[in-house]
Amino acid sequence: MQLSEEDIRFCEGYDDSPYWHPSVTADSAVFRALDTPENATKKYPQRKLELLLVKRGRPPFAGGWALPGGFLEKNESLADCAARECREETGLAPVYQGDVATFSRPDRDPRTRVITQCFLAVVPHGESGDVSAADDAAEAAWFSVSMRTEAHSPEHYRCHLSLTHEDIVITGSIDLISDGRGGWRREVHEDADALAFDHLEMICCAVESLRTKLYRTPIAFHWVPEQFRIADLQGVFEAVIGEELLRTTFFEHVKPLIRRAKISRKALAFWIRSTNTTGIIALRMGSPPLNCGAPKGDDDYERAQPDALDRLL
Repeated sequence: MQLSEEDIRFCEGYDDSPYWHPSVTADSAVFRALDTPENATKKYPQRKLELLLVKRGRPPFAGGWALPGGFLEKNESLADCAARECREETGLAPVYQGDVATFSRPDRDPRTRVITQCFLAVVPHGESGDVSAADDAAEAAWFSVSMRTEAHSPEHYRCHLSLTHEDIVITGSIDLISDGRGGWRREVHEDADALAFDHLEMICCAVESLRTKLYRTPIAFHWVPEQFRIADLQGVFEAVIGEELLRTTFFEHVKPLIRRAKISRKALAFWIRSTNTTGIIALRMGSPPLNCGAPKGDDDYERAQPDALDRLL
C-alpha cells in the first residue's frame, strides 16, 4: 500500500517525543555438529554439538561469556545486525536459520532498557569454524553443549544446561512455566554466573529451537556431506537431542525431511546400489551404503532403476 499525500504530510510533522525509545540489539546462537576424533573408525559415527561464545572485554560483565551480538545501527535490519556483529567479534560468517525469540525483560541489561532478538545460525559441514576474537570480544571459543529437560508437571518444565570448553564448565537451569494462555514464562532456577546478561535463558531457548527445527526443517543436512550415510544423519540428530536414537526406526522418522530437503537422486543412489531387500534394510539400519568408496556409477544406477528410489521414499 502506497502512502497518500496526507500520510506523507502527517509523517513529516510527526512528534515521537511522547514515546520512550529503548535500545535494540541482536545476538547470534551459532552451532556446529563436530565429528569426534574416533569417528573415522566407527560404523555409527558420533558427533558433539558446540556453541560459539565470546568473552566480553568491556563492562558490564567484563570477563563473562556471552553470545556474539551488539547494538542495531541506523538503517540496518536485525538480521543484518546479528550477522555483522558475529563477523566483527569472531570473524565467522555462519548460515542463519531464522530467529529464536525476543528478550525484553526491563532489567535484563544494567546499562539501559535494551530489547534483543536472538537468531539461530549454523556452521555447515566442511567449514572449519575457526574463530578469532576482535572488536569488543576478548576471546572467542566453541563450547560443547548438553541440555537436559525434566518435566515436573504438564505446566512446569526445567532445563538444565551445561557448557564446556577445556577446563571451563558453565552450568545453570531455567524453569518453563505455563501462563495458562498457551504461552510459557521463563524463570531462572540456578543462575550461571559466568554468563552475561540473560544469556543462560537465551541459550536454553536456542537449543530448544534447534531441536524443534531438527524435525521440521532440513537444518540437519547442513552438517552432513553431500553424499552421506543414514548413520551420519543420525549422528547429527543424536548430538542435538542429546540421546541415542533407535536405528531401526530412524529412517522412517527422517523420510519426510529427505523429501522436503530435495536431496538429489544421485545422493540417494549413493546410499543403495541395488533394489534387493538387503540393500534397503542396510540403509534403514544405518549401515554404510554398498560399495561406499567412490561414488561412481550413480548416474547409471539412477537411469537403470528409476523407480527404486521412489519406492524407498
